[in-house]
Amino acid sequence: RVSTQSTGVMGWNGEVQTAREYYPDAEYLVIARDRHQSVPSWAKLVGLLAEDFTAYNYVDLRGEARDEFIRLTGEGYHQTVEFCRSIPPERIKIIKFDEFFKDIWGHMKEIYQYFGWEMTPDFERFLAEQTAKQKEFVGTKLDYSQVSEEEINTLFPDLLTELFTNNKKRKEGEESGDKKKKNQ
Repeated sequence: RVSTQSTGVMGWNGEVQTAREYYPDAEYLVIARDRHQSVPSWAKLVGLLAEDFTAYNYVDLRGEARDEFIRLTGEGYHQTVEFCRSIPPERIKIIKFDEFFKDIWGHMKEIYQYFGWEMTPDFERFLAEQTAKQKEFVGTKLDYSQVSEEEINTLFPDLLTELFTNNKKRKEGEESGDKKKKNQ
């Protein structure tokens, strides 16, 4: 824990590896989203980014552009899994995206406790406002026109299974190792 100030580092573009070099003892928070929600959402985001250039918030990914989208998005998934596997379990907190938004307030309290941060009254008010707004939120419709469900199943690792199963096994392995050390 360097300080109560944090720097956001985006995992899909390689910044995480650079951050690890600068902060080798850092602790990490990963909010992981199911691939069946995430991949279509990324495709939609590409469209929103393209709106600045084309005035349309939709991109019809075909040919090389589609291949590159799939390659880069798949690469990001694999990098996330490998990154999370490389961090000792006591230095990484992984939360499921859907679970986080079901209870923003509770998860933020948990995150703050995990990192040893203090919640200010202003931040608590802000959280209460955001929690109320989230109850009204309607998610965007999943659009599989860019990448099919079958392709998602085939080309992208199941991030949630990978992260939660492997992290649980790693923690259990370390706990059993700690018990063996105590018994010796």
